Amino acid sequence: GRAWSLLRNRLCALASFSGGFGFTGGVQWLATEKIKVHGCTGLNWDAKDNIIPELARLTFLLDEHPRFFDGARLTRLSPVKSDVFALLRESEEGKDAVLVLINLDTDQPRTISLPEPALKPLAAGNWESAVDLLGQPLPSTTLKSGQLTFQLARGSAFCLAAAEKPDPITVAARVDGGQRSTVDQLLALLASTWDTRNAAAYARRVRH
Repeated sequence: GRAWSLLRNRLCALASFSGGFGFTGGVQWLATEKIKVHGCTGLNWDAKDNIIPELARLTFLLDEHPRFFDGARLTRLSPVKSDVFALLRESEEGKDAVLVLINLDTDQPRTISLPEPALKPLAAGNWESAVDLLGQPLPSTTLKSGQLTFQLARGSAFCLAAAEKPDPITVAARVDGGQRSTVDQLLALLASTWDTRNAAAYARRVRH
């Protein structure tokens, strides 16, 4: 269903390495037919119930934010068998960080407590000004005895940051250094428009 598909895609994207995230055609329209090689399965094209905006936002994050660039440091903060997956992502330069929180349980709300010192790169003491880069209201959070406890609704996912926009110097260095590949830009375009004609025209431009 929708909740499971959204959870799976957010988990794969937010925990990805060097921007390595993709999905099969039809996922954006919540297609239910099993893909068969050399077959012809329905993509549920243009279904009103879809996750296109959510996938577009994920693709934008991976393409534009230093926490998802090459060289980013990933530190898992949650125990192995935890129902909530917690991941700290820091840019290679150490100027940007996000806290990824995902409730892996699509049936029940869950909580996770993390030591405040572990979240120092994220300015953990000022959660009131934090933002969710997925565009959602912040999860309920309490601080007690040096532990931050997050309450997550079933199947929910968050990408928490101290500010909405990344460090501009880090982004400029990446672009000026040629690290934004043609593939990166094309994927961002596809995610934002889903118009294959525009994508084809863009591909022709970048080749010449």
